[in-house]
Amino acid sequence: MLILSDNLEEGIRMGVARKLWESVSIQNLPINAENLWRAMSVASACWKAEIPDLPETGLWKVLVIIQYAEDSQFDALGRLLAENSLVPDSAACLALEGRNFHGQRNREWEAIYGNLHLSVYLKPGMPLSETAIGFTILPALAVVDMIRGQCPGSQDVGIKWVNDILIKGVKIGGVLTATQIENKRLEHVILGAGINISAAPDFIPNQFVPDAGSLSSNLPEVQWDLKECLWSLLKALQSRYKNLNDNGESALLADYRAHSHTLSRKVEIWRTTETDPGQRQPIARGTVLSIESDLSLVLSGNLDPIRHGRLVYLENPH
Repeated sequence: MLILSDNLEEGIRMGVARKLWESVSIQNLPINAENLWRAMSVASACWKAEIPDLPETGLWKVLVIIQYAEDSQFDALGRLLAENSLVPDSAACLALEGRNFHGQRNREWEAIYGNLHLSVYLKPGMPLSETAIGFTILPALAVVDMIRGQCPGSQDVGIKWVNDILIKGVKIGGVLTATQIENKRLEHVILGAGINISAAPDFIPNQFVPDAGSLSSNLPEVQWDLKECLWSLLKALQSRYKNLNDNGESALLADYRAHSHTLSRKVEIWRTTETDPGQRQPIARGTVLSIESDLSLVLSGNLDPIRHGRLVYLENPH
């Protein structure tokens, strides 16, 4: 694996021994790695290390570690693909902190030092009909795997429809997926994950996100560490990607339902653009009876499945 960083000490903090690092000219990088670097960093200093591929993380060929990202790395990867720039396959980008990060529908996400902000790029070349939903739920499942792997008794960790990560009803993270389709095949996939490890951002509670926390505050029995979370998440993403490639999305869907904090809950669904409902009415209300294969929700008292919207719990999920 090729590892690049604009901060030597932070690269070492992520588990790469000091003796493996060397200063390198950006122009001397392979063109695809140079493109990735320039999209992620404005720093003139670049440090490079190469480590052996390990079976559990061997999928990842390039890891870029940036001290402060001036823009969302998820968006930066999207722009590279839109420009048809060469990008290393199976690349991962870690921002230690930054600005202009966001969740779904460009809702602001504060990138705080000590938390995990990871974006990855894959070039699967898989049939769209067999994998589109799989990539939507893959990063959420990988985050749950990462948390439960480090805290095996954490049965309160789960997924709020569609992509929020909760612990005992408290949001501690979220994930994103973007895809590019060519000839009915998923050729390019970008996955993003933002996980509050050490601190929760300041925010104004609302009915969609009534509370936010961190792994450290909600699962204090574990000494949470960014380095361990990073490598554990890369391992989980690789495992879920292999499962999707080998077995299709049905296995992932079964796990998504098993980890759901939404099934059997009384909920309201509001329009995705709603930020201050006030006296307006939700588009649906009822108990979630099932999550269908396209991730739509079947609610009691509603004839049609719900495919889009923002979900509000009418009771505490745990």
